[in-house]
Amino acid sequence: DVLCIGNQECMEFIQSVLEEIVTLFPSSWIHMGGDEVLPDRWSNCSLCQELVAANKLGNVGGLLRHSINTVARMLHKHGRRLVAWDDILDSS
Repeated sequence: DVLCIGNQECMEFIQSVLEEIVTLFPSSWIHMGGDEVLPDRWSNCSLCQELVAANKLGNVGGLLRHSINTVARMLHKHGRRLVAWDDILDSS
């Protein structure tokens, strides 16, 4: 299944996982998935829809871009860069 990006506890979990990853792997690049996200999950989630509305993201594609940018900022704080397949940018 897909993580609920609208749930703040989920974002805190992602941050703690990333902090663990950067301690384990010295690479300056960290690969992120995301191209497999099932957007219907976020479309039907009240927490995700609240985040879309509050940040004027437009739709779940905007929510995906928002979550990718959030993760990229988290990694940047640790001197790392996010890398992903280009189809992550093809979100609807």
